[in-house]
Amino acid sequence: MHFEQLEILLHLCMFIEDFAYVSWGLKHRPRSLHRALRFDGRMRNQTIVELCELGDQSLRARFRFPKYTRLCMGKNDERVVREVFDVITEGLCCDLRRVQEFLQRRYFDVCNEYKHTFDVITGMCQTGTAQFSSHVYVRATRGRKGRQRQVTYILDAGPKAIDYYEEVFSATSNLINVLISNSLDYFIYHDRRYLIKPPLDYQVAEDVKALYEALIGKYSLGWSKSHSLQLAVNITGGALRRLEGSLADDHIGVLKGHLFSRREATRSDLLLADSTDSGETHGS
Repeated sequence: MHFEQLEILLHLCMFIEDFAYVSWGLKHRPRSLHRALRFDGRMRNQTIVELCELGDQSLRARFRFPKYTRLCMGKNDERVVREVFDVITEGLCCDLRRVQEFLQRRYFDVCNEYKHTFDVITGMCQTGTAQFSSHVYVRATRGRKGRQRQVTYILDAGPKAIDYYEEVFSATSNLINVLISNSLDYFIYHDRRYLIKPPLDYQVAEDVKALYEALIGKYSLGWSKSHSLQLAVNITGGALRRLEGSLADDHIGVLKGHLFSRREATRSDLLLADSTDSGETHGS
């Protein structure tokens, strides 16, 4: 049970580190493997602190929010979008503060010792009352060379500790989901209009949420990843045979045009790019 808790804590720290690395990489865009591999604990902490100190507009820019002022929408529609973006921004700020608090509590020191040295003792402790509590004791060395000292971290192994880890995991999950989802939307629809969908954990009023979801379809030229579109593409004749051969041999095929918009998907002249056959694809 105690070691399961340490495994949970280890994976949580790795998850936070992944978020910090993705955020750092999207900002600095390292052009060499050497620079990309230089990301360390100091840079991880610095990245989280930097995000926590950003104002609302700068935070939205780091998380790749679309600029809804470019959509030429009416005042009522803009008010709805602004209200939803304010909720998302507030949620991101709260989650960042929760992650920063986790970093300040030395949990990463515990994980490093557990992962690399395994100096761990588990046991029970009585603290001034008749109640006993379960603890995990982790020995560690703190300080720089020449000024090092031995310390022992004591982790609460009760249910409340697991609940706290779950809160931090949820916060990190929201952060990395918004960052990656918005970044993908930005890279895909950079020169087009689009809106983003708020995470489920960020409580948007139901009436505002309904209005906003209607605006996604109204102002987004592409469809959001949160909405599905079933598309049937039928390829016939020699084009079909060549496509089957290409997929079997190279695991990839090429069509002229693209299917990633409703207008293009309904065309009836999408042929294989290298095809001289009259086989056609039909979108429906």
